[in-house]
Amino acid sequence: MTNVSIRTLATFFTFLVIVSNHFTQADLIDHNCKKTRYPDLCIETLRSNNATVKTDVKDFCIIILEVSFGYASKTRELVKNLRYRIVDQDPQQCLDSCLYSYDFLIVDINRGINNLRKDIPSMVGSSADMVASRPLNCQEECDAVGVEIPFSKMNTKLHHLGVILEDLVHLVGSHKTS
Repeated sequence: MTNVSIRTLATFFTFLVIVSNHFTQADLIDHNCKKTRYPDLCIETLRSNNATVKTDVKDFCIIILEVSFGYASKTRELVKNLRYRIVDQDPQQCLDSCLYSYDFLIVDINRGINNLRKDIPSMVGSSADMVASRPLNCQEECDAVGVEIPFSKMNTKLHHLGVILEDLVHLVGSHKTS
C-alpha cells in the first residue's frame, strides 16, 4: 500500500470512531430519555449540558439535578424580590410559602447530588419527589388565593425536570442503565 492509501484509511477509520462515539452517546441519551414522561425536555437538557460518551444514567441524574438547582435558585431569587415589593397579606403569605418551599428544595437538590456522587442512588428518590412537587405546591398555594405569579413557567419546567429525574432514578434503581 502506498502512503496515500494508508493515510486515507487512517483518516477514514478515525472518522468512523468519532461518528460511532457520537451516535453511541446520542443513542444512550435517546434510549434512556424515551423512558421518561418528558423525553424531549430530557434529551434537550442532557445534550445542552454536555453529557458525554462516558456518561451513564447516574450522571444523567446529576445533570438534571444541577439544572434543577439552577432553576430553583433563580426562581427563589424571583420569589424573594417579589415578596419584598408586595404589601398585601394574601400575596405575602403565598410568596412566603414559596420561599420556604424553594429554600427546602435547594437543600434537597444538593443532598441528591451528593448522594449520587457518593454512589447512593437509593437516597435520591426524595430529591426527585421534591423537585417534582415543590414547584407545584408553590403554584397551587398562590392560585388558591388568586395571586398570579410571574414565575409559573419556571415552576412548570422545574416540575417537569423533577418528573424526568423520578423516571431516571427508577432506571438507576432497577439497574437498567444501558
